[in-house]
Amino acid sequence: MRELRIVIPGKIVPKGRPRLDRRHGRLYTPAATVAYEGFVRDHISIMAGRQRRESWPYLGPVEVEIIAWLLKPKRTKHPDHPAGKPDLDNIVKVALDAITGAGVWKDDAQVVAMDARKVWTEEAECLWVTIIPYPA
Repeated sequence: MRELRIVIPGKIVPKGRPRLDRRHGRLYTPAATVAYEGFVRDHISIMAGRQRRESWPYLGPVEVEIIAWLLKPKRTKHPDHPAGKPDLDNIVKVALDAITGAGVWKDDAQVVAMDARKVWTEEAECLWVTIIPYPA
């Protein structure tokens, strides 16, 4: 099996915390999270299908690399690194859930190694995702 590389364009929306609907006493996922996760899932599904759909769903262990390219604000406390919001773990969560939803693997528990980072960009925000069958 070959690795799968996908670029998801657009503003990155991190996974939001579940909220409590006090009226009905139920937890729900914020609408922005649901919409972004759906967008990422659909984009991954289309792009992965173009690359080699017959090689997935991956059934064994995989390695994942996620790079979040974030727009650099005019003023920041950390000019060299995006050390503020959004939290990297919430970006990773939304990406992994979207990959699972796209059917690229059975479950994100298959991820045995991961490299994730946030990087400043002067151009446009996007998310780079690489999935590599493990061991490569």
